[in-house]
Amino acid sequence: MKISLRSSLRSKAVFINTSLTRGIILMALGMFLFSAVDTMCNFLTETLHPVQILWSRQLGLLGGVLIYLSFKGISVLQTNWLGLQILRGFSSIASAWSFIFALRYLPLAEAVAGSFVAPFFVVLMGASILKETVGLRRWLSIIVGLAGALIIIRPSLGVFDSATILVLLQPLLLQDDKFYRAS
Repeated sequence: MKISLRSSLRSKAVFINTSLTRGIILMALGMFLFSAVDTMCNFLTETLHPVQILWSRQLGLLGGVLIYLSFKGISVLQTNWLGLQILRGFSSIASAWSFIFALRYLPLAEAVAGSFVAPFFVVLMGASILKETVGLRRWLSIIVGLAGALIIIRPSLGVFDSATILVLLQPLLLQDDKFYRAS
């Protein structure tokens, strides 16, 4: 059985052009950029006030939205749920605010570990607001995950302070943002 170099290269080129590979690369790039932004915020909290960091972060996001609108047009902003969209925006800003303020007082690893409680809030909101049925196995896995996140955060009586509350508030606000998007 003889495989030519040309057909081997052609099959590799087809693999690179698939949407699956593109999705994997974009997802890895996105996760890298999230980590880079969190790390930059951590360094910047040593010299700048968290509100200044939040302002510059939101200004950068506005620049991205303006570039997007220049390609897609203003029609992408039409919605039937203007109130929910405004609430979603405030929820997103409050989530970033709580994370950046928590970075001022907690190490980056502990602040990021707080976002691991997000699935708990998703299931809790889905069950209470959307009336979704949640089975015992899902509740048990969520509780185990929540326990793991709390072990990392270590909320003992001496350590559980306002910065830890901000860390736990951030994923709740972020999940509110996702809930408003789904509504």
